Amino acid sequence: MDPEEFANTTTDNDTDFGSELHYTPPSNVVLVPAVVVNLGSIVADVLMIYLITKFKNLHTIANWYIVSWRVCSVLFLALSPINFMVLALVSYVWKEIACVWFIEIFVAYTGNVLFVVGLTVDWYLSHFASRHVPMKIRSYYRWEIVAIWVVIAILAVSMCFRCALTELSKLGLAIRIVYIVFVLAVYVLRGFKLRTISVDGRSNLVLILVFSHVLCWLPNDVLLAIKCFDEDLHISYEISALVTLIGYSNSIVVIAILYYCDKNFQTSFKALCNNREELSNSESSYESIDLNKPGEDRLLV
Repeated sequence: MDPEEFANTTTDNDTDFGSELHYTPPSNVVLVPAVVVNLGSIVADVLMIYLITKFKNLHTIANWYIVSWRVCSVLFLALSPINFMVLALVSYVWKEIACVWFIEIFVAYTGNVLFVVGLTVDWYLSHFASRHVPMKIRSYYRWEIVAIWVVIAILAVSMCFRCALTELSKLGLAIRIVYIVFVLAVYVLRGFKLRTISVDGRSNLVLILVFSHVLCWLPNDVLLAIKCFDEDLHISYEISALVTLIGYSNSIVVIAILYYCDKNFQTSFKALCNNREELSNSESSYESIDLNKPGEDRLLV
């Protein structure tokens, strides 16, 4: 359920506590899949965070971006189901509360986009930029991740002082369009670079993860664009929920891609299932991250 749709399908009544937003809750056909997909995605995110932080063979620059991405995803998933589960148990909600909810959902999704962009830039620098440039930039990756979290925190606090649900949808659409254009631009640049330089042995797994995020949220982006350009168009809650649930499932898609495409991740996952604290030398390709050594690219996902 988008902020714009929520605002357009409710009526306001003045009360001592503010305006009440009334709405028609979605059916159980939507609520049950929402619970299953949301909980499964949260478990997948928490599992990825735990594995990457626990096992040293997964301590790579790209994976630290992925950890922050998944933390932001957990925040987003923890907030988003309120639209389908918590709010569905009542006939109305205070408008001020709804505004804060949707703002924080927007900020959490924006955080996801920022970390994906950071991950994409890091991947491009490690594969295609001249050697001294990425080494200098990537040596500050910790500060870059911290800077993104600071931006997210500032947005989360500052945007709570103004409630504008319709404007929030349009701003979200603008961010998504820029994000998709950015990913496509990186893919095009990659195509040009492949014609001029050899990148044999370099992994494209990061790019696959990025495209999985774009594709999972693309149906929701298309629906949001249609509603922004045709405000009088009514789309059922079930359709809106379906495309949103496809986006929610990205966490499950990401962990599946990591398991089947990253041998280190698969080995660590199996070690966790077998209750092993450490991996044997034959199972681990871990080396300390040292940006001054020529082999650091092998540490990238």
